[in-house]
Amino acid sequence: MPARRILQALAPLLLLAALGPYMQGAYAAPRCFSNTNQCLDGRIRQYWEANGGLAVFGLSITAERPEESRDTGQTYQTQWLERNRFELHPEHAAPYDVLLGRLGADRLRQLGIEWQTFPKAQPGTLFYFAETGQAILHRPFAEYWDTHGLELGDTGVSDRESLALFGYPISPARMETNANGDKVLTQWFERARFEYHPGNPDPYKVLLGLLGVEMLQAAGQPVAPPSARPIELGLELVAGGLSRPVFVTHAGDGSGALFVVEQAGTIRRLPDKEIFLDMRDRVLAGGERGLLGLAFHPDYRNNGFLYVNYTDRRGDTVIARFTARPDRRSADPVSEHRILHQAQPAANHNGGMLAFGPDGYLYIGLGDGGGANDTYRNAQNRRSLLGKVLRIDVDGAVPYAIPPGNPFVGDPTGRAEVWAYGLRNPWRFSFDRATGDLFIGDVGQNRYEWVHYQRGGSEGGQNYGWPIVEGPDCLVQERCDRSGLTAPIGFYSHDAGCAISGGYVYRGTRAPALAGHYLFGDVCSGRIWTLRQVEGRWTMLERLKTELQISSFGEDEAGEVYVVDLAGSVYRITAVTP
Repeated sequence: MPARRILQALAPLLLLAALGPYMQGAYAAPRCFSNTNQCLDGRIRQYWEANGGLAVFGLSITAERPEESRDTGQTYQTQWLERNRFELHPEHAAPYDVLLGRLGADRLRQLGIEWQTFPKAQPGTLFYFAETGQAILHRPFAEYWDTHGLELGDTGVSDRESLALFGYPISPARMETNANGDKVLTQWFERARFEYHPGNPDPYKVLLGLLGVEMLQAAGQPVAPPSARPIELGLELVAGGLSRPVFVTHAGDGSGALFVVEQAGTIRRLPDKEIFLDMRDRVLAGGERGLLGLAFHPDYRNNGFLYVNYTDRRGDTVIARFTARPDRRSADPVSEHRILHQAQPAANHNGGMLAFGPDGYLYIGLGDGGGANDTYRNAQNRRSLLGKVLRIDVDGAVPYAIPPGNPFVGDPTGRAEVWAYGLRNPWRFSFDRATGDLFIGDVGQNRYEWVHYQRGGSEGGQNYGWPIVEGPDCLVQERCDRSGLTAPIGFYSHDAGCAISGGYVYRGTRAPALAGHYLFGDVCSGRIWTLRQVEGRWTMLERLKTELQISSFGEDEAGEVYVVDLAGSVYRITAVTP
């Protein structure tokens, strides 16, 4: 990246104005946002759309209205957005008729901080600005500043265009807590605040602070849309004294009971913790092996069927059906009916999840067979069941039938059971009960953990990329062929954890602030994140740091979400918006 040489004669103008292109002709119809019940119209809408839109400025959070400018003392038509403020200046010739507020400097002043008191950078440093004595030293911040700017008619993005959008840096990069309560690397600019979120997928590692929201809230105007409201998670103990619990779920029979899977081979019914099924005599437990998954048949109330995923005494994966006794207080251990057997070449990457989808079919998660870099070459081999999510029909035949809509039915290049492939170890996945969307937490190798997404109603056949990629990056080289691969919607590095435990989209009623948020966590660090799609963009935020060994999440009949601690407890997630 070339060093910047800012023209002194141009600087005062750029410090005062953020310039947009002047577009001839009639304005388009207003663009309105259900999140904030506000619209953009006329010249402001033109400017918003031409210069970055949602990613740069965010949603509109007020109507267009007359306000007095602090800079000139005069009144202009003004509209606030999540990240900035637009002023209309019809007295200026285009393209100077829309100016941006200096909300970075204004917000610091509002916080009682004078930016001139920040430590200064060393003169001569790359991306050093003598005007403020600061430099953009953090590489992602420098790259973002260098590649974003207002469209002033230059080819590409020029120095003056970046300066017009963000202004000069007025602080060094340092760790700060933002409006959402996240502690992130932050650098302030005259008109923006840069935040570094390394767990986000590209190109969302660098985010712009919600300065418009913060300024108005501090002035007593609660205008933050639902997507921007901070959420405080909590944990409510439901059960303790368990032995290495790895999953919790419900039977869907109207009883309201929860069922906890213990790795050694028992299933306990909550709240009394009585053993519902004991199959320790056939389970090989330890490490990543054991009784790993449980799913109740959609018609369990009538047929009493439940399905388990376990490691047998030979170390192989078995999917089996058991039948509950008539009183539904326990299941008969001699009623086992084996559905599927899969040899496992190694002791790790066994997968473990199974769940009935909204289509009534049983979905099964299997890891790639173990070892490093997909040792056994299973994940991209569609003729292998390993490294896959499978979909089978347990009602259509004995031991099972193939759903006719599976992507490789009649295709000799793939097994008919395969629904999706290119997975390393899909330990936990779930379906959004409201939309049918599928979320897969795939355990990574050395660098990343990640979440995959499949929209409800999908025809299947997605290739999630392992071992071509590990999360967002190529596995063994800088460049790789990503054609045909489905990228993750969220990920985090091993600076934040070591093994992902996929979760659930919250659809309960106890914590309305969490509605529509996908919750997931990490086994080692105890962190819990949320993922949510707003205006086509996935936003991932760390919400809680716990001391738990998060082996799993679970869901009850009402849509409340639970966290399972491998050390022996189950908690219900709570949330408030402060």
